[in-house]
Amino acid sequence: MKTINPQELHELIKDKDHKVALIDVRTPEEYDIEHIEWSINMPVDYFQDHKDQLKEYDTIITYCN
Repeated sequence: MKTINPQELHELIKDKDHKVALIDVRTPEEYDIEHIEWSINMPVDYFQDHKDQLKEYDTIITYCN
């Protein structure tokens, strides 16, 4: 696992040949209050059940709060 800064995230997103998933791991209620526009809400508790949905991405970035 690696930590990246906002600039590194921006660079990854700009690369059209690199498919990035930005996963908000908070609860749906927290996500509804505020979230990054194109993020996907997938609470930590659901990761195991939904991990196959993430196979299409080259990079998976998670964030909370």
